Amino acid sequence: MELETRRQLIHMSGVITPLYLQYAYERFSGWLAPVGLLLFLIASTVAVSAAYRRGVRVPVLSSIIDSAERPQVKQVEPGRGTLRFFSGVLATVLIFGLLLDAPFYVSASGMLVLALGVGVNAGGCEAGQAQAALQHRQER
Repeated sequence: MELETRRQLIHMSGVITPLYLQYAYERFSGWLAPVGLLLFLIASTVAVSAAYRRGVRVPVLSSIIDSAERPQVKQVEPGRGTLRFFSGVLATVLIFGLLLDAPFYVSASGMLVLALGVGVNAGGCEAGQAQAALQHRQER
């Protein structure tokens, strides 16, 4: 399986995130539990990234980083996309849930756009790689 295909499948797995957060929201009657869970996930992502950069192998997560992270990103900041995703979900929850007091499904729709909307951007490529991806598609 190609690297970009694996990456897109991982992006699509972010669809599960609103389900976990909705469970926490309903189980604990409010936004405190989802916000706490997201802060925990962000802290975990930073810790795994720092450990990976230092050569520490975290059993399952290091394998995911090895198989799905772009080589140039893996050397500098592994897990950068995961950190940005959870930060975006946290911002969605804070804006729609706490500031605007919108129903949970409004926040969940924003999370789904974050999880699935990334694949629309040039096949998941960063801006510098978009032209190469477009040429690769045209050659097929």
